[in-house]
Amino acid sequence: IQQMRNVVPYQAAESAAPAAEAMLSPSPIHSPEFEAWVRDALRHYWGGPKLTRSPLVQLRLVDGALDEAGYRKVVEFVIKAGCHGVIAAGSTGEFFLMSDDERGRVFDIAVDQARGRVPVLGCPAAIRTEDVVALTRRAAKAGCKGVMVLPPLYIKLTEREVTEFYRRVSGEGGLPIMLYNSPRYVNNPLYAPLVSKLM
Repeated sequence: IQQMRNVVPYQAAESAAPAAEAMLSPSPIHSPEFEAWVRDALRHYWGGPKLTRSPLVQLRLVDGALDEAGYRKVVEFVIKAGCHGVIAAGSTGEFFLMSDDERGRVFDIAVDQARGRVPVLGCPAAIRTEDVVALTRRAAKAGCKGVMVLPPLYIKLTEREVTEFYRRVSGEGGLPIMLYNSPRYVNNPLYAPLVSKLM
């Protein structure tokens, strides 16, 4: 898909390891050919396989409010630890427990705290395509450099439907996409043939 040239894959790891390592970990789509393809994609889109992007945990105060000060410390910690980017409001960040407004605020905080030292990717996961597009636009407004996008949650889709979903997010969201594959928790795994079509 011509509009999706800014797409790069991400394979979720149970250990929440940095993204570049997780992409090359054993998975349903792992093979020597796929590993070589991932390395080439990393080199082409992100500057090389040395890059790591850390998913961030989300902190809350006793009353349930976002712990903004604590979250800033987490962003600072992973940057000083040497990560080349951070991922805001992903699975590790418990996006499923946040309102859209809270997720937007998390994007804002991560971008503000990173201060341009590393790129921030937002995670706009949702069931409805329109919600994913809206969250992607919100991530762009916050200053995120891209988004890490899960396939639609819960409902099993055909390959054509998954392709159309990513086409719309890419075309309407306004940011580069990193494919986020989490076959254990999402009903639409991104296997190698489909990833090749999406690229």
